[in-house]
Amino acid sequence: MVKTPDNARITRALWVCVGVLLVASTLGHIANHVWAGSRVANSARMVLDVDDERNLPTWFASSLLLMIAVNLWLLGAAWRSGGRRHEWRWSMLALAALAMSAEEVVGIHERFMGPLRALLGTSGVFYYAWVIPAMILAACVCLLSVRLILGLDRASRNRFIIAGAIYLTGALGFEMIGGAFAPPPGEARPAFYLAIATTEEALEMAGLVLAFGAVFRLREGLADTASADQGESRRPGDAPGLDAPERRLAG
Repeated sequence: MVKTPDNARITRALWVCVGVLLVASTLGHIANHVWAGSRVANSARMVLDVDDERNLPTWFASSLLLMIAVNLWLLGAAWRSGGRRHEWRWSMLALAALAMSAEEVVGIHERFMGPLRALLGTSGVFYYAWVIPAMILAACVCLLSVRLILGLDRASRNRFIIAGAIYLTGALGFEMIGGAFAPPPGEARPAFYLAIATTEEALEMAGLVLAFGAVFRLREGLADTASADQGESRRPGDAPGLDAPERRLAG
């Protein structure tokens, strides 16, 4: 029988992928600088650049978001089968992750950023004008899910909050910082700007890995509880995120 990989193994593999992508992106920029004008070096940079679109890092981020969406949906189903309330909030988060996964590939924010900037007349930290509707959407998702997240036990709650805070710091915070230092269209990106952009992408990927681990771990806890309900022994505290929320969310 094939053994299902546990949360720790999958998360370690994801962290390795994040590290490899960040190193590869940095090396791609260095190679493109050293061998300026080389079509090979520039092509390699485009494939590996974490600040570019429709390349290897984009595929990784989109795939990771899809994995999170699937696990959130399964978590919602398990939550509902256990008789717990507010399971629709997990489904909402799953749909949000699925939409973000598609957006990574399609690049909707890139297509509408120019027209939105012209419409709103933004500059500086709002040079990337898509952050304005993104902040509104993020606030709505947070408000709709806050009751669910706060109802978890302290360890699970902290995992979700830390993952979300790190991701939003990168996706919105550092995107706004990068907007303040963005070079004019057509000009080369200076090293300082590339450092900001790489930090932004690193925080986004780190937040996603932590979010995946939090969701996967909570799913494992639900499975342990289901086994205990069927007569299998379980020590108190083995399943994270269950005892407190069962009391708070079941009523």
